[in-house]
Amino acid sequence: MKPLFSFQAAKRGQLTMRLSLALTLLVAGTPLLLSAGCGGGGGNGSPTQNAATRKTGGLSLSVTWPDRTRLIPDAAESIVVTVRKAGVTLRTTTLQRPAAGQPLTTVASFDDLPVGNDYTVSADAFPVGNGTGVAQARSATMVPFVVADNARTPVAVTMDSTITRLLLESTPVSTFPLGRGRSRTLTAVGRDANDAAVLLSPRKVTFTLTESVSGTATLIPDDTTPASDAILTVTNAPATGSVRLTITATDSESGRVATQDFSVSSTGLSEDAIWAKFHGDLRNTGRLSRDLTPVSAGATATPFFTTGSTIVFASPVIGADGTVYIGAYDGKVRAIRNGVEIWQFQTGAAIESTPALSKDGALYIGSDDGKLYCLETATGLPRFSYQADGPIYGSPTVSEDGFVYFGTTNPDSKIYAIDGLDGTPKATWATPRTIPGEGIQTTPALVGTGDSGILYFGASDGKVYAISVVDGEDVYEPFQADDAVFSSSCAVDDDGSVYFGTLGGKLYGLNADLTEKWVAFDAEAPIYATPAIGNDGTVYFGTLDNFSGLNESKVFAVNGSTGEGRNGWPFLVGDGITASAAIGKDGPDDVIYVTSFDRNLYALLPTGSVKFQTEIGGGTPPPGLAIESSPGFGPDGAIYFGSTDGTVQVVR
Repeated sequence: MKPLFSFQAAKRGQLTMRLSLALTLLVAGTPLLLSAGCGGGGGNGSPTQNAATRKTGGLSLSVTWPDRTRLIPDAAESIVVTVRKAGVTLRTTTLQRPAAGQPLTTVASFDDLPVGNDYTVSADAFPVGNGTGVAQARSATMVPFVVADNARTPVAVTMDSTITRLLLESTPVSTFPLGRGRSRTLTAVGRDANDAAVLLSPRKVTFTLTESVSGTATLIPDDTTPASDAILTVTNAPATGSVRLTITATDSESGRVATQDFSVSSTGLSEDAIWAKFHGDLRNTGRLSRDLTPVSAGATATPFFTTGSTIVFASPVIGADGTVYIGAYDGKVRAIRNGVEIWQFQTGAAIESTPALSKDGALYIGSDDGKLYCLETATGLPRFSYQADGPIYGSPTVSEDGFVYFGTTNPDSKIYAIDGLDGTPKATWATPRTIPGEGIQTTPALVGTGDSGILYFGASDGKVYAISVVDGEDVYEPFQADDAVFSSSCAVDDDGSVYFGTLGGKLYGLNADLTEKWVAFDAEAPIYATPAIGNDGTVYFGTLDNFSGLNESKVFAVNGSTGEGRNGWPFLVGDGITASAAIGKDGPDDVIYVTSFDRNLYALLPTGSVKFQTEIGGGTPPPGLAIESSPGFGPDGAIYFGSTDGTVQVVR
């Protein structure tokens, strides 16, 4: 191996010492060759000897630094050489790397070294030009040499890396799984025996990616290009389960290696759950997407579980195994299976929001305390919570790439976008989107995937917005309706048509670009319910018309193409409707399920006739008993909804 240092000792003015930095300076065991000698008359160089006759020698150091394309070590800016005699430091000199454009040779001298045999020399490399900072390499031992008359004896000095361990740090720091489109910056960090950070040479660090499923992620740069940092980007996520990624950092100067593992999770709304979110799907159609055994005409509602608290706007979602998840006014989220509570989780205030279930086993739900909670569906344990600045009455929408969108009401009135995997704000949104007025109590409908996604939602300012999931900015000019869009969420059909209702009693049908499709349909009573869209494009919704005491609340069916009412409709109910209809199937026909303040669940056919209705509460119901919770479907076709007496009802 080529020597790193070549020292010679001789008569003063006659010596040169050359330092040649080689590629392996920081690698343990690299030799550093010194030659030491002395010239001049006899004697042993005793300190008591007369200064005029004492024999001395001198060391002259000539250091030729490599070109910066061959920095060795890359981050070293100085080398401190120390000469000791009998263990006592006699001299030190700091050799600095020349500035760009300057001669590559630096020279330092040790003069007046008495002849003797108890000398040692050591060398240390530093990242700062004045020989300070945390040493990057140092002599393994102090190497002895002899200053003798007319003798030059080579000795070897070894410089070892001071790095005892290599760490791999990730930015941002997170213990949560990654999803498609997420990235992490990885940085290798060297530490010495005292746990001090040692500056690494960027051109000597490489990163390697190992995937349990190939094609899941990219690493830039790859292992062919050294760099101090690397960026890991997830390009694909598994449809189910998770994928393991391992990043390995190797520092060729110290020989140290570090690894870090990442998990890539499936993301998006659960596809196994029958009714995974408010109104069933990302477009808020309220339409069941698969064929289930229809509820028979003689079915009745029976209590499934009693929460002991009021259930108003909160509606159930149902997992693939039939577990029902629902919130209540006591601030608790409950998981109920076969009529038995599996777990409960306490939030800080009442819950009027409906949960959403994701592919990776998460449940998202908002609370009046202004927090969006992410819970484990299996245990109810929290993964994280995100604090917004206002109550969350609407329900969350979970995109296929795992981001969660939701709105808040006064004093906040914003639409938020957070990463559903770790609860951090979506990086591409500078801030949550502020909406004028009293806030957002609706659930955003999501159309499109990835960066092409558009969120449609209405707000109390009477406008309907279409904003980009990328940055929250308007895709189309907001549409101004006649009155507040209170809790009637936008429902978007397969052709892009957008339907919603207002407190002014108007049902609107808009094109995807928020231009009017037809003149608004006048239901002549406030619309709190989100429209449901039948398989033939018919739009179904209920009204709340009990303010005059006449109880003229109705269920309407409107032709989605023309905006005209369907023949055989509206259907008159006994009290107000704020819940949103859910549409199932009975053979080729849609069945529209609607709940009402009159304590009934109605099963209506597309003709406007009744398939069946069932009442809760028995012959002497408690005062104020009503149904404001929207129905949802279980995997066996059963229908679930909450009631104001705190019971979760099932119809099967």
